[in-house]
Amino acid sequence: MSITYNPATRIARTVFKMTGMSQRGTAVAVVLNGTCSAPGGVAWRGARFVADANGIVNHFVVVYGGVSGIPTGHVVAIETVQGRNEPRVGYLLACGPVETAGGNSGSVTLGPAPGVTNGNVTGSAQLTQSNDALTVKAQASGLHPGATYATSLNLGSCQWLSEVLYDLPQMSADATGNGSVTITINNAEPISASNNWYIAIDYSATLNRNYFMPISCGNVAVSAPS
Repeated sequence: MSITYNPATRIARTVFKMTGMSQRGTAVAVVLNGTCSAPGGVAWRGARFVADANGIVNHFVVVYGGVSGIPTGHVVAIETVQGRNEPRVGYLLACGPVETAGGNSGSVTLGPAPGVTNGNVTGSAQLTQSNDALTVKAQASGLHPGATYATSLNLGSCQWLSEVLYDLPQMSADATGNGSVTITINNAEPISASNNWYIAIDYSATLNRNYFMPISCGNVAVSAPS
């Protein structure tokens, strides 16, 4: 994995390749405090990815906004997505320390976790309001076929994730990786050009409000009335 950081925008970008996954296997990459043998809490939230038919992940990219630099003294871990109730070390697939290359770049070499045997998603959404009723229609492609994802309308932005404003319906991908959701929210907050809202598709079918892990995200842009 390589990591680059732009201090002017406070945006970091990670790119990694991986082999040895199970065919079409699903996992998530996160930056953790601690070490690979004693992993701690999450420093940077990750994003879900899916290996190809040969167990290979190639050029998977995650962008992090509002960060303060390369996370030296941390580790990058590849984790299963089913282990929420296990000790973190129980669901590591691979792990490696973050090493700086000088300046605003770094890298991680992932290896087996001690003691343990996207990002092509694209989509769009439309928001319309009539009186106090807000209708949200969202669609996405590039999802894992047959998988189900939590979706939400949130305060903040994709660069600065904040709290959930409204839960949206779960999005289920069809056999081609396409999915869509529609909901009308009565007595909704008024939509305006000054709103700081974003819509996110989470890696999990159940949204964890304290641990956002979006695989797709878009800021809501509202045109001012002409």
